[in-house]
Amino acid sequence: MAWSLRGTLSADVNANSPSFLGRDIAGRPGPIWAMVAWYLVIASFLMFGFVSAAVSPNRVGIQAPSGYLTAFSLAMALALWWLGARTPGWLLHLLVDLNIAIICIVSVARESELTAAIPLVILIFAALYAATWFRRRELVAHLLVMTILSGAAVLTRSDDPQLRVLWATIVMLCWGLGIFVSSLVRDLNQQALSDPLTGVLNRAGLEIVAASRAGDRLEALPRSVAVFDLDGFKEVNDRHGHHAGDAMLREVGAVLRAQLRPTDTVARTGGDEFVVLLPFASPAQARAIVARVVAALPINCSYGLVDWPAGVTFQEAAKGADAEMYAHKRRNLL
Repeated sequence: MAWSLRGTLSADVNANSPSFLGRDIAGRPGPIWAMVAWYLVIASFLMFGFVSAAVSPNRVGIQAPSGYLTAFSLAMALALWWLGARTPGWLLHLLVDLNIAIICIVSVARESELTAAIPLVILIFAALYAATWFRRRELVAHLLVMTILSGAAVLTRSDDPQLRVLWATIVMLCWGLGIFVSSLVRDLNQQALSDPLTGVLNRAGLEIVAASRAGDRLEALPRSVAVFDLDGFKEVNDRHGHHAGDAMLREVGAVLRAQLRPTDTVARTGGDEFVVLLPFASPAQARAIVARVVAALPINCSYGLVDWPAGVTFQEAAKGADAEMYAHKRRNLL
């Protein structure tokens, strides 16, 4: 089964956003409004430094960089809010590293060793953002950037061992929190997107995968949608009890996973209904896969199979497969 726990919220935002955190605010997906909020927090922090430098003759040297960085942070927040769901995923990755660089620049510009360490604490937000919205390997890449840039900033400051110990503590905290939150998000997202009985995707997970497939640059290649409905499943429950019915569903889920290709996606969308996405499969290949699945199932089923051409939404394709399935079921009853 090929599906990503960090599937996109929409075809326009390739931010690997977990669905259970993907609550829109004013039409902006989770990774967008979270980044906007983060930039506003940094702008507020920088604005405080800018005002303090303006009223203190000893801190005039950091007034100019604080002002420029404040304006940049506000501009980025406004640009992201305007782009909204059109924001490409690569830009989010770039902005995370830019935020890290800004924090390190502010740390270098501070007048004392103690105040130089304060901005580094904000790096924890970078780790949490990357852990929440990005895959594990991408999180590790951002943590490495953070470690290198912040380490260079600390070495630039002085040879104060206390500052280095504090930096090492913050970096270790960022790594620990980042990996912990990443694992937590993955586990929670697994629960949110999968059917606990069969282990395949649920309807929410299927919609996320379908959205990513709809925006796939390879969507012009042949692909199909199949719907399977178990015949006589109600009789299994009535005669042998719901435990037998649950065991049957688990077996069906296992058969589907075993018979499908690694690139295929299977989901349980109803009591005894399963939907399968078959990307990169010609009509003849899709029919052969469906025939293999039907032959391996432990119970008779009705099924529908339709092509999913480019320009057709997944909902439209699934509706056509559903109609084919009901037509097949009526023929079986004759």
